[in-house]
Amino acid sequence: MRYKEFSFIEVWNLVSTHHRSRATELNPIEIEIHFSPRLMQAFKDLSAAVHFSEHFSPEIRMNLEDWVTKGPRSLHSALTGLPSIAEETIKHIAATGDQRAQEAWDNVDIQMREKNGFTLTAKVRAKEK
Repeated sequence: MRYKEFSFIEVWNLVSTHHRSRATELNPIEIEIHFSPRLMQAFKDLSAAVHFSEHFSPEIRMNLEDWVTKGPRSLHSALTGLPSIAEETIKHIAATGDQRAQEAWDNVDIQMREKNGFTLTAKVRAKEK
């Protein structure tokens, strides 16, 4: 199989529109996402800030810690996991006023929006006849 780098916008357009042809179908589970070192550090800082929090779901904390060591692996994992991490982080900050967690979350937001904050790699399927 060949691999092709896609920008986030290209992937969003391909995934969010109805499939125009077999050649453009992408499965978000098969699209790999790779975080930049700065984004990985931002998630590490967030993980450290909420590590002992009573206000952060243990299950979501385990997912966050998994991201810190390996990354989310697939676009699907990132798109489904990030909202839960955001919700738990906001809940933690609201309950504790934790400035360290707030700064870490702000940095995650900044790094996600950076041009090279993450990259997406998709397997390109051969066109079916």
